[in-house]
Amino acid sequence: MLTDDDLRAQLDRLRPFEGDVPWMYLDGAKTPNVTTGVGFLVFDVDTALALPWQHGVSGTPAAPDEIRAEFFRVLSMRGGLQAAAYKGSLRLTPSAIEAEGFRRLRSMLKALPNVFPGFAGFPVLVQQALLDLAWNCGLGRYPGLMGWAKLRTACNSVPPDWLSAAEECRTANPNGAPTREARNAWRASCFLKAAGLPG
Repeated sequence: MLTDDDLRAQLDRLRPFEGDVPWMYLDGAKTPNVTTGVGFLVFDVDTALALPWQHGVSGTPAAPDEIRAEFFRVLSMRGGLQAAAYKGSLRLTPSAIEAEGFRRLRSMLKALPNVFPGFAGFPVLVQQALLDLAWNCGLGRYPGLMGWAKLRTACNSVPPDWLSAAEECRTANPNGAPTREARNAWRASCFLKAAGLPG
């Protein structure tokens, strides 16, 4: 099973794919979501209020009304812009981002056996790949992993079919984005190595 050190390494692995942004911004153009940190989805204003926001210049803690105002300011903006376009006055410190990332990874790690009952016995590389997919897509119905029927069948078969899982672990990349292709290739390599093949 993944250790705390593994999870910290996983957070570092996520940064090139997700970014590391200390303010709130909108991620996505069609259905933009308020996001911060290493791709932390800020589901609603209560999620925003639970984070330890500070004023970027003074470092003083932000008041709840200031956090609410910043959340709705960002939410009202047009999606699809660069993260810097949404920059406001509130920030999360690097240590706060680290702590929140670790907390979210731990929560996902605890929930993954609900999707993959044999998860605890999977090779560490497979656990890392599935944790990355959960971070990227979520755990619920489509686009979450509960909706990935072929991947679930491959991983939950006895014994697991890691070769099929390597084919079914890719997220769509219609524009050929290099970072997404690299992420897909890394995930596939995890399953191939679990199957005893070169990754």
